Amino acid sequence: MFIYDPRSGNGMKALVMVLFVGLLLTGCSPQLSCTKEALVCPDGTTVGRNSSLNCEFNPCPEVQRCTEEAKLCPDGSAVGRNAANNCEFDPCPGFCGSSTNAACTTDADCMTGGCSGQVCQGANEDPVITTCEARECYDDVAYGVSCGCVEEKCAWNLPQSL
Repeated sequence: MFIYDPRSGNGMKALVMVLFVGLLLTGCSPQLSCTKEALVCPDGTTVGRNSSLNCEFNPCPEVQRCTEEAKLCPDGSAVGRNAANNCEFDPCPGFCGSSTNAACTTDADCMTGGCSGQVCQGANEDPVITTCEARECYDDVAYGVSCGCVEEKCAWNLPQSL
């Protein structure tokens, strides 16, 4: 039990000590604990909350702006530049024909089939029935491919770049 006696002088020291400790304890503010949410930025990256910013989200990185050029693809479509890929052009869609992989010994053993000419099949096979879609990715001439005997199977001869 503390009894203040003004004649001893100890009470004043104790009072100053209590005030000092009280100031120390109230002067320290606890660090904020932020929720673990994430914000998806326009460039696709994510940022979290920052206790130094009063639990606001960290700033998003600056969005890279690409020139508005287009590249013409072999199928006649066009692709633009992609900011998420350092402004490189998006890839062109590729050739999408299919093959039956019929046995062959020469290119003459193979032929194109299907309603849109999208199937490379054996010349002696029954016709392959397909839907009749004029898809640009079936254009063997635009993609520089041809139906022929590849490793003793009827297949599309694809250029190395496809």
